Amino acid sequence: KRNISFSSLHKAVLYTYQRGPNITWNLRRQWPTILLKLNDSNWKLNSVPSRPPPNVSAHNLTSTSIQVHWDPIPPRYVHGNLLGYIVSFIATFHGNLRRWNETSVNQSTTTAVITNLRKYTKYMVAVEAFTSKGSGIESKSVPVTTAEDGKIAM
Repeated sequence: KRNISFSSLHKAVLYTYQRGPNITWNLRRQWPTILLKLNDSNWKLNSVPSRPPPNVSAHNLTSTSIQVHWDPIPPRYVHGNLLGYIVSFIATFHGNLRRWNETSVNQSTTTAVITNLRKYTKYMVAVEAFTSKGSGIESKSVPVTTAEDGKIAM
């Protein structure tokens, strides 16, 4: 086995390395990840996802819970083994005085239910994917308000 290393690569540039008559390695630099393709098998150097999960949406389930949904990140933007997603949320009336709360789900899940929230409160939620190297780009925050308790007529 022989190790081949590449250095001083620039982002958004396609590099081609040919070794032998039928083997071509295409290198594409996407900050901060290098993709390596050998024939039809993708070899990716471990990094963090370079795109946020698309189509993030949220709706209330009850007065104290919400459901967040997103679409999976296309595999070409994962850059390693996708381990899961982190869903971040914060009540908007607290502004920057409090930290965002987080919950995580595994890589095959594209929905999370967040419970034990305040009644009739507006929250901001965002989702990001992660690999063994860390979290990727967070989605744009979307607003959602927990439901208002109904009144019982007597």
